[in-house]
Amino acid sequence: MRLVRVWALVAVCLFLTLYGRAAEKTLTNADVVKLVMLGIGDDAVIAKVRQAPTISFKLETDDLVSLKAAGVSGRLIAAMLDRASGDVGATGSTAASGSNTRAVREPEYLGNFFSLDSATGTLSPLERQTPMHKIKVKAMGYGGGEGYFEVQGETSPIRFKEGQNIEFVVLVATQQSDPQEIIKLFSWRGEKGVRRLTIDKAGSMGLSSKFLLNQSQVALNATKYGKSSFKVAPTEVLPPGEYTLSAPGTEDRFCFGIDPNPTHAASQLERIVPFRTKEVIPLGIVRGLVSIDSIEVSGFPKEKDFVRAQTNPGESTKVTVVVTYTNRDNTDWKGTYTVAILDEKGDEIGTGEREVSLDEGEKGDTHRVGVTMRTLDFSRASKLRLRVLARPD
Repeated sequence: MRLVRVWALVAVCLFLTLYGRAAEKTLTNADVVKLVMLGIGDDAVIAKVRQAPTISFKLETDDLVSLKAAGVSGRLIAAMLDRASGDVGATGSTAASGSNTRAVREPEYLGNFFSLDSATGTLSPLERQTPMHKIKVKAMGYGGGEGYFEVQGETSPIRFKEGQNIEFVVLVATQQSDPQEIIKLFSWRGEKGVRRLTIDKAGSMGLSSKFLLNQSQVALNATKYGKSSFKVAPTEVLPPGEYTLSAPGTEDRFCFGIDPNPTHAASQLERIVPFRTKEVIPLGIVRGLVSIDSIEVSGFPKEKDFVRAQTNPGESTKVTVVVTYTNRDNTDWKGTYTVAILDEKGDEIGTGEREVSLDEGEKGDTHRVGVTMRTLDFSRASKLRLRVLARPD
């Protein structure tokens, strides 16, 4: 009798276990869309995608279009693709798509980088350059010098917008290597028809030598991708500029550039403040280790200028705007200030621009920007707008 009870208990437990597993619903495209429409946020839905016991995602091109039209973000679609890829097997060579599979594309040669469209899995080639190592000295070396890598062309033809989600795939010899050790992303300086990556600088007579390569390196996140590759992405939004990727397998660099994107929060390095004369107005614009601290209108038309303008309404004048900055970096930055004076409607009635050097280690240093406008329009000035582009030199 006791044995019968034991077997009955085992049968009940087995039934409950199997029933519980059967009751766990397979996560589908429709489920993801429902969660998105509830507004619980991408992070929560991505966690659900990763933790669901089973999935049945349909991820062909038309399915991706439908997901996007339903409000599913690219980040969430990428998580669905990653989860589907992981469900097929340890190699990640294919991604489940309902009853179909989608091949994970990988580069053909070691060390080669391609940009990845996470929604479709498409790989696009980057610009490929072979860098030259050069040394420039002053006064036969007594005045100091610098060592740098150089590639041709001031800018890369491969462009992305600031704030755009960018990911890259590189084929490696083994996925057991630490990607942080073998994959490198550097920012380069474009000028006079070339791009340069400064390695080190030395002062006069070889004194005050600085190793600068680490200052140009950009942090990356990396995960395994397919059978033999890594997927990498910058940890932060890249500011406008020129960049290269490198990995073992080739001496070449794979290049791309970032353009300003005024519609993205990361690119909105601007402030609009009330137009006031002889008053320092705080700004609080920050880009990396550089901050644009304040602005002041210190030069403007005098009474005699207004009298003269009455007889010549088209006469123009220059308004002087003083910009104060701080550079906590140990390298110089280059910047461009674009200043506009606005009337009450927000229309520009005066503009000025200046390229500047934001010198290393400076605190509270200033630049002056001349703004040209009609003298008679000065009385209409209501607001002052400053836009800033700044990057390491």
